[in-house]
Amino acid sequence: MNHLPSIAFVPSLLLLSVPFATPLIAQEAPIVVNLVPCEVKRPVRSFYVKSSRDLVRKGSLSVGAETFDLYLPKEKGGWSHKARPERKGSLVTLTSTWLAVDQDHDGKIAVDESYFAELPLRIGDSMFDVVDIAADGSTMSLRRREGPLAGAVVGRKAAAFEWTATDGRQLTNANYENRVLVIDCWAPG
Repeated sequence: MNHLPSIAFVPSLLLLSVPFATPLIAQEAPIVVNLVPCEVKRPVRSFYVKSSRDLVRKGSLSVGAETFDLYLPKEKGGWSHKARPERKGSLVTLTSTWLAVDQDHDGKIAVDESYFAELPLRIGDSMFDVVDIAADGSTMSLRRREGPLAGAVVGRKAAAFEWTATDGRQLTNANYENRVLVIDCWAPG
């Protein structure tokens, strides 16, 4: 059993870097997730508004001994697993479909369970790339990624980390085994 620290949700924690250079696992064919119509609401928070967004397609994916529900939102102009340059604005840099994964199996989608399809996607304790979303939203194709975990998921083991403390000590995951660790990336020095 792996006793790495759990992640506690801190909004700034979601800004951790993602290793984009991690190669895909070449020998595996894409995993096709069939999506069916559904009616679920996902909360949306922005700087000015707190609202919700309709999720209209749902499918399930088994990862290890767990099954996760994946959702697609209602989209004007169709779904995309790639960046859409025509949608970029001064504040918008990620433009692919903002899909959702019920990481904690509670049947509700929280703000921290939403991900852009153009970025590596963590589902449970595995990493995936979204390689296709059918134009009609009936399927989503995923491919497993090699390499370390990335991203923060509440209640899951933390991605590998290492840093030098202000007193010169080297700190890693091993320093925090069996403990909850909150990392505030925006704390002043």
